[in-house]
Amino acid sequence: MSDYTVLLYHELIPAGRPIPTPGPVRTAQGMDTVLPGPLYVREEDFAAQLDWLAASGRPILDPRVLVDGSPIPAGSVVISFDDFWRTGISLAALHLRRRGLTALGFLVRSWLFDEPQEEVAGRPVCLSWPELEATRDVFVTANHGDRL
Repeated sequence: MSDYTVLLYHELIPAGRPIPTPGPVRTAQGMDTVLPGPLYVREEDFAAQLDWLAASGRPILDPRVLVDGSPIPAGSVVISFDDFWRTGISLAALHLRRRGLTALGFLVRSWLFDEPQEEVAGRPVCLSWPELEATRDVFVTANHGDRL
């Protein structure tokens, strides 16, 4: 088995926007949860990290190779996202597309809304099913769970 590193992101913050103070997040399940400040990454830092990875020569894997039996080069990197917050996924998809990359996303099925939701005071909101479909070109999804 080859060694590889998994980079796990939660939420990206658009350039120029401050990292919010911890507060409630919106899920279709109505779960009362908080996303703490250390789980946010600034959009420009995410882009710089992708550029650094590309320049490092480390292979950035399409997550499907983890299950299809393809050889995994030593030192490879898998980019992943947890929980599928809309802003982070939308920004990540933009930067991944620009670089021809694919990432792994762990989603909680009951957190996804049927229709897109309005952002409330900069707090994270989960994706809707239509928004998820629009990211299928750059995100391979995996089951985080059905309900939390």
